[in-house]
Amino acid sequence: MSYTFSRTKLIDKIKFGLLSPDEIRKMAAARIITADTYDEDGLPIPSGLMDQRLGTIEPGQRCQTCGNLVSTCMGHFGHIDRINFNCK
Repeated sequence: MSYTFSRTKLIDKIKFGLLSPDEIRKMAAARIITADTYDEDGLPIPSGLMDQRLGTIEPGQRCQTCGNLVSTCMGHFGHIDRINFNCK
């Protein structure tokens, strides 16, 4: 993959920050609720670690979020809700 830029710019500054848990949930393409990856037929499990809304790694398959192929899909993030356990 190659990119052609017709104009270059000098970046003065970059600002980094953290997202709140609510912002992450709103921006996430998928909520991951199982650690499983593929079913018995070898297909990605919805809401699993290989959910197709996160992007695809299979040539010819389209991402369920952006519709692009593996060569043009940048990938999308999901979120996993943290569970609090009270240990005594």
